[in-house]
Amino acid sequence: MDLKNLSSPYILYRFPDEENFVFEELTIADKNDFTFQIQSFNQEKNYFFKGLKNFEINPKDFPSENLNEISQGLKNFESPIFTWEIYRNKCDFFIQEIQKGRFEKLVLSRIFKGLENPNLGELFANLSKKYPKALIYLLHLGDEIWLGATPELLLEIKNNKLQTMALAGTRSTENPHPWTQKELYEHQVVVDYISKALENLNPNVEETKTITLNNLQHLMTPISANWSDESSVEHLISRLHPTPAVCGLPQREAFEFILENEGYNRSFYTGILGFKNQTSITYFVNLRCARISHSRMDVFVGGGITAASQALAEWEETELKAKVLLDF
Repeated sequence: MDLKNLSSPYILYRFPDEENFVFEELTIADKNDFTFQIQSFNQEKNYFFKGLKNFEINPKDFPSENLNEISQGLKNFESPIFTWEIYRNKCDFFIQEIQKGRFEKLVLSRIFKGLENPNLGELFANLSKKYPKALIYLLHLGDEIWLGATPELLLEIKNNKLQTMALAGTRSTENPHPWTQKELYEHQVVVDYISKALENLNPNVEETKTITLNNLQHLMTPISANWSDESSVEHLISRLHPTPAVCGLPQREAFEFILENEGYNRSFYTGILGFKNQTSITYFVNLRCARISHSRMDVFVGGGITAASQALAEWEETELKAKVLLDF
C-alpha cells in the first residue's frame, strides 16, 4: 500500500473492541450519500466523503512503516503556545464566569505542543495496542493529518436501537483518588443534558461505571433508546452535540463564550467523526487527538470547568490526557 503517493484523502480506522482496521480511500460526497463525515467544533468545516475503496486490514499484516513518510508535503500550522500562566489566567476567568452564575459548566482546552518529526507508524501502532476500547483513526485530508484515540461514542443507531453515553470526569490510574463531588457533578450535568435531548424517545439511563483507558479513568453512563425512522439523524446530532462534556451549559451561550474566549480555533478537536454503512450509523466525539503538520504534532486536550475547579488541577488533568498520544 503506497500511501505516500496517494493523492486522494483517506482514513484508516478501527472501532472499539474490534481487531481489524478499515481503510477507505475517500472522495467528496453529499450529506445524503456518504460513508464518512467530519465536522469541526465551530461547525464551519463539515465534510462528507464516500469510500472509493474499502477493505479490512489485520494489524498483524499491516506494515506500520507505511505511515512514516506520509507527512511530507503537509503545511505547517501556526499554533498558539499555552504556557502555565496563560492557561491559569484563562481557567480562572472561566471559573469566575461560572461563579457569577452565567454558566453551569464550561470546557477549557489547549494545544499541547508535541513531538517534532513524529514517527507516525510507531505512534499509530502503539495507540492501537494501548487503547483497544477507543476509536483509533488516522485521517489524511491533503494538507493536514489528524490522528486520534477517542473513547466517546456520540451516537450509534443499529437494528432500531440507539446507543450513546455520558463521558465526563477524569482521574489517573496511578493511585486513583475517590471520585470527588466536583467530578461526580461534572458527569451528572452531561447525563442530564443527554437525557433531556432524548426525552421524546424515553431513554434508558443505565448505571454509571468507571472505565479505564490505559493511564486514565472516566465516569461513563450508557444511555439507550428505541429508534424510529421518523426522526432525523441530523436533527438528533444537533440536539446532542456539543454536549457539556466538550462545551458547557447552557449550550448555546457556552459555545459562543468558548469561541470568543478560549483563544484559538479547536478545528476538528471536539468535533464529530461519523461512519455510515448499510446497517448502522455511528458518530464519535473527536477527543484525544492530534493534528500532524509537516514537521510537528500538536495534541489537543481539555477539561470540564465548574465552580469548584482549581486551575492547577485542571492543568494537570490536561497533562494526563496529552500522554495518550505522547507517552510512548
